[in-house]
Amino acid sequence: MLILTERNPESSLYFLGSEILKILSDQDEPLFLSEIHTKLSQNILVGLNRVILTLDWLFMVGLIDGSKQGKISLCI
Repeated sequence: MLILTERNPESSLYFLGSEILKILSDQDEPLFLSEIHTKLSQNILVGLNRVILTLDWLFMVGLIDGSKQGKISLCI
């Protein structure tokens, strides 16, 4: 679900993407997927599959990048 809904806006990719971008912008170094999921799960109940889908979307729109070591960083 890309579009925000009134029932579960916190499950949309837009909302989760903004939260992931906040997490990455607060860090001095790139993070592994597991670190992003752990930090995101502290405030929001979200499954790993949803986090991966959101990261895929952020990568496709050019906001994040992945390293050969598997770390994720901002492109902006």
